[in-house]
Amino acid sequence: MPLKPRINMKRICITFIIILALSGSSQAEKPEAGDIIISVSGFKSAKGIAIAYLFRQGDNVMKIGTHTVRQIGKIDDNKAVLIFKDLPFDEYAVTVFHDENNNGKLDHSFGLPAEPMGFSNGFKMGILTGLPGFDKMKFRLSAAKRIVHIQIN
Repeated sequence: MPLKPRINMKRICITFIIILALSGSSQAEKPEAGDIIISVSGFKSAKGIAIAYLFRQGDNVMKIGTHTVRQIGKIDDNKAVLIFKDLPFDEYAVTVFHDENNNGKLDHSFGLPAEPMGFSNGFKMGILTGLPGFDKMKFRLSAAKRIVHIQIN
């Protein structure tokens, strides 16, 4: 008569627990946040500073003060790099301006920006494109690092 194999429940339970623990640790290592690196070019001078405003869905990109985060950077060789760290994966939009007089705000003349500006997603303000809006400027952060290039005009 053939012998019946014995099932060792203790060994099966331990193996199952180890498999669960290993699969859970690999999922926990996946980042759910990352950095957005804003690389800005096109400054006409190094006078003043670069100021970047980061917006999320629902923020009014036309109204400073509704932004999620603000960064200030030094202009060197007509370029600036500004970094927004440890942001949750999501869609964002960025506005950058050259604060030439270093007063910490975007100056206006006759209701229009008086200091050079740039926008994410290659958006350029004009008669045909209209005013900036979140949908026109948005990009997705879905990795540990995202580089966004912006040209100041």
